[in-house]
Amino acid sequence: MNDEQIIKSTVSVFYRLFFNYVPSLMEDLKHGIDYVKSTKEKHSYKDERGKRFKSEEGFVLDAKARNNGHNAEMKTTTVKSGRKDLKELVKSCKKRGVDVYIREKPKNFDSLVERYNASENLSIREKEMLDAFCDFDKDCVITNIHGDGGVLMFKAEDIQQVEEAIKDIDQKSLNIQRRKQKAKERFKTEKDAREITKALDKAIGSKYYAQR
Repeated sequence: MNDEQIIKSTVSVFYRLFFNYVPSLMEDLKHGIDYVKSTKEKHSYKDERGKRFKSEEGFVLDAKARNNGHNAEMKTTTVKSGRKDLKELVKSCKKRGVDVYIREKPKNFDSLVERYNASENLSIREKEMLDAFCDFDKDCVITNIHGDGGVLMFKAEDIQQVEEAIKDIDQKSLNIQRRKQKAKERFKTEKDAREITKALDKAIGSKYYAQR
């Protein structure tokens, strides 16, 4: 076999290998890329869900790490409508990818109330705690103390998502109140109807005996 024949034979073998194996290899490579992409998207989706931190220190440190080592600005909002609404708000924030921490009622809360009633100077943090667990009259006198509530802490960059979460919870509470009001009105209507029916039956019965 001369050189020309060897070259032709080699080229022929190369073409067969190329057209037989390369398409299959490219298809396998495509499936591999799609799998990696899908896995990455699922992982990213999980990362997008927010987290409720168990400690304020852990929350602040995590926010700092995510902010390239710089302190992240924090915001707070008080929740005093009850444990259920607080739980729903946290759930709604997490769905929006918002990390949160809840400042709960401190053990020395009674002492804080006494300091407030004594007109002592309180920090912003202490005032927030009072606002979360107390009702005030027009003269800023404490009229009631709640057992449930808290101060929701979150990163300033998430303020829009938190506002949307609060609107959702407010709307749910409003819908519940409306349903309760409709139930009361329906009960009152049914009660009035029963009383009217009872009065008519009594009147008809009296008339029947009078005729006898």
